[in-house]
Amino acid sequence: MGYQSALFLDADAISPYRIHFFEVQVAGQDIKGNPVILRAKMVAIREKEAGNYQFISTDCLHDFTPLELGIGNRELGIGGNSSLNPNSKLLTPNSCQPPTPEEQQALEKWLKVKTQMKLMQEEREKRERELHIRQDYLTKAMEAAISDAKQAYITLSGKVAKGDDTYRVARDNAQNKVRTLTERYQNKQNELNYLQLVRPGRLVYLGTALVIPPTEPISSGMRNDPEVEAIAMEFVMNYERERGWTPEDISQRNDGSGFDIRSEGQTDEITGNLPIRRIEVKGRAGMNQDVSLTSNEWRRAQQLGDTYWLYVVWNCQGEQPQLLTIQNPALVLAGEVKEIKQVTRYIVGAEALAKIEARESAARHKAI
Repeated sequence: MGYQSALFLDADAISPYRIHFFEVQVAGQDIKGNPVILRAKMVAIREKEAGNYQFISTDCLHDFTPLELGIGNRELGIGGNSSLNPNSKLLTPNSCQPPTPEEQQALEKWLKVKTQMKLMQEEREKRERELHIRQDYLTKAMEAAISDAKQAYITLSGKVAKGDDTYRVARDNAQNKVRTLTERYQNKQNELNYLQLVRPGRLVYLGTALVIPPTEPISSGMRNDPEVEAIAMEFVMNYERERGWTPEDISQRNDGSGFDIRSEGQTDEITGNLPIRRIEVKGRAGMNQDVSLTSNEWRRAQQLGDTYWLYVVWNCQGEQPQLLTIQNPALVLAGEVKEIKQVTRYIVGAEALAKIEARESAARHKAI
C-alpha cells in the first residue's frame, strides 16, 4: 500500500500543522500457538511543531476543507504579509510527505508509550479474565469426566478381579478413556497457556495530512478562541449543575462525538426514562456575534435531533455572560444557517440567534 499525503484547510488554525495517521496493533497467539492480531486501533496525531504531539479525533478531516496538492507558496499565502509563518519547520517542500525515518521513529516511540502500552494492559487484563473463566470451566468439566471414568474403571476392575472376564474389555476401554481424557485435559491446558501471551504488535503508518489556516480574513464567527471557549465551558457546566443535572465534559476525548458536554437529568419515576442533553458549547467574547458549527457538529445535530442542544454563551469576557439554549438546532436553524464550503463551516448569524433569544424570552414571560 502506498503512503498517502493530503492538504487541508482548517478555519480555526493560526499556523500550519501536520496530522499523522497510524494503526496501533497488539499481538498474541491463538489456542494453536499461531500469531494473531489481538487488537488494532487507528489513531491520529497532531504535530503543531516538530516533536510536539497530541491526539486528535480520527475523523477530524471531516471538519476541514480538502485542497489540491502541489499549490505553491503564493497560493498558500506563505511569505510577505501572510499570517503563515514562513520559517515554520512544517512549511518545507516535503511538508506533506510521509515522515522521515527519524520522524517516524520518534512518532512510534511516542505511540508506544501513549497508546500501545495502555492497549496491551487492557488486552492482558481482558485475557486474564477470560482465561480465569475458561480454566475454571475446563477444570470442573474435565476433572469430573476423569473422575467418572476412573470410578468406572475401578468398578469394572473389581469385577474382573473376582473372576468375571466378561468385563475385561469394558475395563480396558475404561482405562483407555481415563488415559485419553487425561491427555486431552493436558492439551487443553497447554492451549490456554498460549492465550497468556500479549506483546507489542506493529505500528503501521497510514498517511499524513498537512493542515493550513485560511489565507484570507474570515468571519470572526468561524474562528473559536480557546480562552473564550474555556470560559463558556465552565459557565455551561455550572449552569447544568445548578439546574440539577449531571454534566460530563467530553470535549477532550477526541472521539468525534460532535458535542462538548453530555448532561443527564433525573430518571422519570413513571416512564423510567433518563433525560439526556448532548450539548455543543459556543463561546463569544462579546454580545450578538455569529457562531459556527463544523460539518461534524452539524451532522451530529441532524442525527441526534431533540437530544442535541446548542448553548451559545455571549459576553464571556464581560462581567455577566449570557446564555442562549437551542434544542435541535439542525431543525430550528435549518432556514437560517449558511454553509461556507471554503472552510467547511455552518454559520449561524447573530441576527438569527437574536430572533431565537427574543422568542424564548417572550415564551418565558408568557409562562410567568
